[in-house]
Formats: sequence, C-alpha cells, structure tokens
Amino acid sequence: MQRWITRLVDWVGGHELATLLRLLVMAVTTWGFIALTSAVVRGRTRTFDERILLALRVPGNLATPIGPEWLTEVARDLTALGSTVVLILGLLGVAGFLLLDRRLAAMYFVLAAVTTGWLLSLGLKAVVDRPRPMVVPHLVEV
Repeated sequence: MQRWITRLVDWVGGHELATLLRLLVMAVTTWGFIALTSAVVRGRTRTFDERILLALRVPGNLATPIGPEWLTEVARDLTALGSTVVLILGLLGVAGFLLLDRRLAAMYFVLAAVTTGWLLSLGLKAVVDRPRPMVVPHLVEV
C-alpha cells in the first residue's frame, strides 16, 4: 500500500499544475452544482423555468410546441432512451458482453458505476423534491 502512495505522490509532484487545475475545475463545478441545487430547492428558478416552457410553445395554444411536428417526436424518442427499461437493457447488454469477454473487473466497474449513479439520482430527486411546472400541458406523462 505504501508503494502505491509513494508512486502517487511522485506522479503528482511531476504534474503539479495539471493536478491543481483539475482540482480547481472539480471544486468550481461542485460549487456550481450545489448553488444551482440550492436555488432550485428554494424555488428561485421557477420563473426562469416557466419562461423557458412558455417560449417553447405556440402563443395562444400552449398545448402545441413550437417547431415542426417531427421535432416533437424526436424529442419524445430521445426522452424515452433515458427510461429505466432502456437503461437496464443497455446495462445488461454491456455487462453480458464484458462477462463473455472475461473482463470481470470492467463488468464490476460498469455495474458499480451505474448502480451508484442510479442511487445518487434517487437521492438527489428526494432532496430536491420539486414537482414539474404546470404552466403548459405535458407532452409525456411521467
């Protein structure tokens, strides 16, 4: 274990600027995420959200999105790609391939990463707990 730590310290010593820049980017993006989440939880983004939703609908007929009809279908299809069923099928396909290819470490990494991301998503949704804006009729029921 000490050998690994020694190698890490030696590597960081040779890459100080790059490491500091990465840490700075991580700190700034983490701070930005926390600030945005705090604003959403406090309801400070509601007006902005509503303005965007209204700007993307035909004035006088809020049930109709602006743009061609095919664009609405494309958006709906892309949204469906993020569904639980599609994600699980994709995960099983990747994990199955890695298992057949005998790359167990990669398979475990993918399974752990997806599971961690899913749990983090559930946790953040529970913390934010913000209902969808009801300014316009929803194109897809969730």
